[in-house]
Amino acid sequence: VRGVGLIATSGRLNEVTLGLPALLGRAVDAAVEPVMRTLAWRPALFDHSRRFGAEMSFLSARVLGFGAGSVSPALVDHLDTMIRRTPTDVLTEFWPALSEHDKQEAYAVLRDVPTLVLCGDRDRMTPIEHSELIAEALPDADFVRVPGAGHMVMMERPAVVNDALRVLLRRAGVPEAPSVPAEPAADGVPPTTDAASP
Repeated sequence: VRGVGLIATSGRLNEVTLGLPALLGRAVDAAVEPVMRTLAWRPALFDHSRRFGAEMSFLSARVLGFGAGSVSPALVDHLDTMIRRTPTDVLTEFWPALSEHDKQEAYAVLRDVPTLVLCGDRDRMTPIEHSELIAEALPDADFVRVPGAGHMVMMERPAVVNDALRVLLRRAGVPEAPSVPAEPAADGVPPTTDAASP
């Protein structure tokens, strides 16, 4: 491993409160586990009902995915569509790994590896405080705080993320490929290629 980019992530996801006060956040977290067990029992039924909650789904994607300021509705819809297309059984099988995620012991492995820690300061899914703790544990890492951006910082501020990744590649000794500017999409939705790749 020549370099590591930690973007909008956390060493301890079991402490995420979704931007709610700590007590309420813990209550919501406690309620999620039985809901996930129920969904795992009948995923097809929930998949069918998800189609009828489009407005709530769009609002959730906007609030939890993005930060402050103006965000293109097409971008929010793009994220919402990706989430809605994810089968319920995939979500329920993935949830235990998230709820038990504690990788703080792995920080020591990264001390000798060029590392980038980047997060939006309005991220509700993996709050900026979690990135700050990672950066404190890795004093040689580049820490990039993106003002106003949320969890989908790579969609909100692709130029900032790309620049930070280019710096990481240089630190890791990876030769940079020629830059090819992406054609802006008329509908505001990013191209199908990874918008955060240099």
